[in-house]
Amino acid sequence: MEADEKLQLLKATVLQGWPETDPKVAEYWTYRHEISICNGVLCKGEIVLVPTTLTESSCLAFIQVIKGSKHVFRQTRDALFWPCMSQQFRNLVTICSICADHAPAQVKEPLMTPELPMRPWGIIAPDLYTLDGKEFLIKFDA
Repeated sequence: MEADEKLQLLKATVLQGWPETDPKVAEYWTYRHEISICNGVLCKGEIVLVPTTLTESSCLAFIQVIKGSKHVFRQTRDALFWPCMSQQFRNLVTICSICADHAPAQVKEPLMTPELPMRPWGIIAPDLYTLDGKEFLIKFDA
């Protein structure tokens, strides 16, 4: 089905108040209360709704314009919407040469949880503190 046909079917479904879910537009059923037509354009809230037939080209266009920015998905999401767009972006970013060129050189390290103490005062956390010109060493029980 071409993009224009799908858009027309979705517009007709929205105008009819979603009487029955056509399998061709079933992916939008979850968002039916947010979808409206504004000046002839389908929108989800204030964001333009893109038919699934144009999603990949929309992703690539945003990636090329934003030049692989780590915020490409957020910026696209602020302007456009289609079902499953986050998954599609993740898939495209992993194979995109522009994104690879602009990716951060160092990967963030995973958060490390500290070991739990086996008994009171088993792990001590020291800190230095100055008050009225006097220096203090403070010890904390982890």
